[in-house]
Amino acid sequence: MFEIYRFLLWVSLVVQVSMAGDNFIVLDSGDDKEKIVEKMKYYEEKTVQILTDGSKVKATIKKVNQSYILRVGPFENNDFLALAYFKAKKYFPNAFMLEKKSFELKVEPVIQTIDKKIYDSLWVGMFSLAFLSIFFMFLSSIQMKRMKLEYQKMKLKHDNLVLRQNEALSIMGENIHNISNKLDPAPLVFEGLNVEVGIGNLNGNIIFYKQMLQEFLDTYAQSSSIFENLVKEQRYGQIKALCLEMRGLTSTIGAKKMYTVINEVQQHIMYKKPELLHSYTTLYKTKLDELVQSINLYLSL
Repeated sequence: MFEIYRFLLWVSLVVQVSMAGDNFIVLDSGDDKEKIVEKMKYYEEKTVQILTDGSKVKATIKKVNQSYILRVGPFENNDFLALAYFKAKKYFPNAFMLEKKSFELKVEPVIQTIDKKIYDSLWVGMFSLAFLSIFFMFLSSIQMKRMKLEYQKMKLKHDNLVLRQNEALSIMGENIHNISNKLDPAPLVFEGLNVEVGIGNLNGNIIFYKQMLQEFLDTYAQSSSIFENLVKEQRYGQIKALCLEMRGLTSTIGAKKMYTVINEVQQHIMYKKPELLHSYTTLYKTKLDELVQSINLYLSL
C-alpha cells in the first residue's frame, strides 16, 4: 500500500510540472540582499551540476520596490526545470516557477503568478482525489467479485454433499443396519458435536458419517469470515441462503450448538430484525471453531 501512495505522489508531481509550463525559478528574500547573493552563488555553482547536457543557467538579481528577487533560468528543457525546481523547494520553500513572457519587474505580475500557482495546485489536488476515488472503487469491485466467487464455490460443494447424502441414504438397507449393530460403538462426547446422535441419524453408518464430517470441514470450516462480511454488507438474502444450507447439515451430524446459532440468525432475518445479526458474528465464529476442532479430533481417532 505504501508503494501505491508513492506512485500517486509521483503522478501528482508530474501533473503539477506539466501544468506549469514555466522556464524560470524565482525566489524572493525580502530586504536581505546578502541572503539573495548567497543564493545566486549557490545556483551558479550547484544548479548547473544537475544539468546533464551542460546547459548554462543564469542567476540574476533584480530589485522590485524594497525587495530583492533572484531569477534563475532560462530552462529550455522542462526536465531540467523540474529538477532545479524540486531542489529549490527543498531549501527555499517560497520558490515558485514563472513563465518567461510573464516576468516583469513589477509587484502585480508576481502576485498574479502566485495566484495562478494556487489555482493550479487546487486542480492538481482535485485530480489526485478523483484518481484515488476511482482506484479504491476498483479495489472494492475486485473484493466483491472475489467474495461472490467464494460463495458460489461453497454453495456448489454443499449441493454435491447433499446429492451424495441422498444417494447414500437411498441405497441403505437391512444389511448396513445389521453390520452397524455388530459394531456397537461406545457413546462418544465431543464439545459441540454429539457423535452418537449423528451416527444414529445415518442408521449407524460410521463410515458415511465420517465422510459427511469431512465434507462439512471442506465446505464450511472457513465460513465465519464470509458470514461476517455478509453481515457488514447487509446481504441478508445470502445470509438466509447460508443458514438454510447449514441448518439441515448441522442437525444431521449432531452439531446442536451450531444448529441453534444458525436457527436464531434465520429467525432474526425472517422476523426482519437484521440489526441483531452483528452480535452473532463472534458467536458464529466461536461455535464454528469449537465444532471444527471436535470434528478434527474425532476424525483423528
